[in-house]
Amino acid sequence: LSPPCAMPDLAVIIPNRNRPDLLAQCLRFMEFQNRFRTELVIVDNDSDDPAVPAMYPQLRERHGAKIVSMNQKFNFARMVNIGVAASTSPMFLLLNNDVQITSPGLVEQMLAHALRPEVGVVGTKLLNADGSVQHGGMLLREGHAGVKTMLALHVLRGARRGDAGYLNALSSVRNYQAVTGALMASRREVFVQVGGFDEVHLPIEFNDVDYCLRVRKAGYRVLCLPLDGIFHFESSTRGTELSPEVARMRQAAMVCMAARWLEQFRHDPYRNPWVELGNVAQARFPWSDGREVYDDPGSATPDHASRSEARADIDRNLQCLN
Repeated sequence: LSPPCAMPDLAVIIPNRNRPDLLAQCLRFMEFQNRFRTELVIVDNDSDDPAVPAMYPQLRERHGAKIVSMNQKFNFARMVNIGVAASTSPMFLLLNNDVQITSPGLVEQMLAHALRPEVGVVGTKLLNADGSVQHGGMLLREGHAGVKTMLALHVLRGARRGDAGYLNALSSVRNYQAVTGALMASRREVFVQVGGFDEVHLPIEFNDVDYCLRVRKAGYRVLCLPLDGIFHFESSTRGTELSPEVARMRQAAMVCMAARWLEQFRHDPYRNPWVELGNVAQARFPWSDGREVYDDPGSATPDHASRSEARADIDRNLQCLN
C-alpha cells in the first residue's frame, strides 16, 4: 500500500454482549491513523452489564457509532445481517468483540485485497493470547464414516508466532474455501449477491463457512493473509462450555452443511490428503508415526533419506492436485 492510495468507507460490524473490557480493547485500532473512514455499527445482544449501555453514548459521540439492539436469543448470523443492513459503506469488516488489532495498517491490507474484483472474502492469520497461531485459514473435511461430522479445521493451529509454516502456509497469501467470521472483510455487493449469512439454519456455527462457500460458488476467491499482530481471545464472550443444547445445535449445523456442501468437505481443493495441517501446530504425514514434521531445525524430523522420499511423494501429490 505504498504510495498511499484512497480507501473506501468501511463499515465495522461488531456483534457484542456485555464484556465492556473486551469491547474497549477491540476498538483501540480506531485510534490509529487509518486511511479509511469508519462507519462503526455495534449490534448489542441484550447486554445486562450496566457498564455496556454506559459506554454507548461515548462511542456515539467519539466515533459516530450506530448501536443496534437485538434483544432476542443469541443468533450470530442474524447479528451480522442486522449490522450490515444498518450500514451504508461499500465495504464491511466483521469484527468479533474479542479480537484485538495491535498495529496500524493491517486493516488497510485486508481492504486492498477485498477490493480486488475476483476476491469475495478476506480473512487473516489470528493469534492466541500467548502468541501462538489460532487461525491461518480453514481446511474442510468429512469426519468418521456413517456419522454426519463436518470438520472446519484451522491451519497450523498452535504454531509458534513467526513460523512460516509448511510450504509457507503462514507467511504467504493463500486461497482457501473458508476463513473464520471472527475477522472477515467483504464487499457489500458480494454479501447482497449471495444473500448474507444464513440466520435460519445456521444461527451460531458454520455460518461463516457457509457464507464463504456460497461466495466461492458465485465465482469469487476466499483469501487468508499472513498478517501479524491480530489477536483473537476466542469465545471470551460466550464461553466454551458444550451444553446439551449447544451439542444439538452443532449436530444440526453439521447435518445442514452435509446436505449443502458434502462434496466441498470431501474434496477440499486446498487440503493435501497426505499432509495434515488442520488443528495441528506442525505438518503431519501418514509415515511420521504421529510425530509432527516440519522444516524447522527445532522440530522432530525423519532421517535425510526418509525426508527426501517424503518430499518426492508430496511433490507428486501436489502435481496431481494441480
